[in-house]
Amino acid sequence: MEIALQNEILDRMARPDALEVAAEATARIRQEIPPLRRVRSLDGLVERLVRHLLDALVDPECTGDDILALARDTGVRTAARGQHSGELLAAVRLIAGTIVVRLTEYLDQQDVCVGAGTVGKIAQAVYAAADRVAEAAVTGYVRSRSYASDGPEGRRRRLLSLLLSDSPRRSELEVAARSAGWQLPRRVAVVALRHGAPVQGRLRFPPEALIGLQMERRCLVIPEPDAPGRRHRYETALRGRPAVIGPTVEVTDAATSRRWAARTLELLHGDRAVADGDWPVRAVDMLPRLMTSWSADLVDLAADERLAPLVATRPSLREELEATLLALQECHFKADRAAARLHVHPQTVRYRLRKLEGLFGPGLYEPGNQLELHLLLYARCSRRRARRRDRIEAR
Repeated sequence: MEIALQNEILDRMARPDALEVAAEATARIRQEIPPLRRVRSLDGLVERLVRHLLDALVDPECTGDDILALARDTGVRTAARGQHSGELLAAVRLIAGTIVVRLTEYLDQQDVCVGAGTVGKIAQAVYAAADRVAEAAVTGYVRSRSYASDGPEGRRRRLLSLLLSDSPRRSELEVAARSAGWQLPRRVAVVALRHGAPVQGRLRFPPEALIGLQMERRCLVIPEPDAPGRRHRYETALRGRPAVIGPTVEVTDAATSRRWAARTLELLHGDRAVADGDWPVRAVDMLPRLMTSWSADLVDLAADERLAPLVATRPSLREELEATLLALQECHFKADRAAARLHVHPQTVRYRLRKLEGLFGPGLYEPGNQLELHLLLYARCSRRRARRRDRIEAR
């Protein structure tokens, strides 16, 4: 009988007998592989692997991403304990062998005629799934061991690469950080540095920073950026240099902070929106600009529609009214504060506000319109300032 015809029987067997198979495999591991006797949660690890291998036998398409991640973590911990990867491989093969023996016995007990070819296919399927698990465990082991084989600088570079990879496991980071002599923080922020900006020798960072000036996309990692005084120290070190501080994230999500920092830096570099003396900037402070940059053409079309009442005014007055309305929104419609921001007399702001009220009517103060108007005005005024700066520099 082919495996496909036995799936129903194997599926029934896989559920009630998994605990028995796991208990037998665990006992054999403790007896035959002494270094693994003291592994914490050995019983739970073996049980999960047994269930996965039985599931994979019934459903060959079962990927078992969770069990592969667990295997990688186990490989990392094995390396951290100074044990050999061969012990892990032996344990996985032992578990697979136990499953094959128990399955064959079960089919015999059910009076199912099992030929040598069928037993061979069962064993092949189980060992194929076990090999995938073993490969994941070795990957975790080798990655962890590679940190220990480098010098201090090499270990820090490897740690930084792992930290900035997509969804690294915390257990991997802990081993890499310990090897690199870096205290793994709970939260980090990644700084993106413009390529070609001043590099090592002219930049002075606190010792807790992970520095990636040698990377294709230059960056550095700030541990616990919200600790007292820490952000200020980094802003002082980077003052005047094109750099964006990404949002604060969990240490396992550093790639997200780096992505937003890099995207913000690229955007600001493209439209020359930040004066040299205003660097570094924080990505979260650039949220309106980031939002309006995603669909610049749609922003222009929406602005033409939402700001249509201004079309009838002369161009110079239109620019003044747009800048004034933006300042009023950001100052909660307080004329004195808006005037200080615009460097004009408060009475001038009040005059322009009356003009705006006449053009837009009650809709000017409608809460539902405020966010959209603010984003559109922010986009227009920012581009206008950038164009003016370009013209001045071109003279």
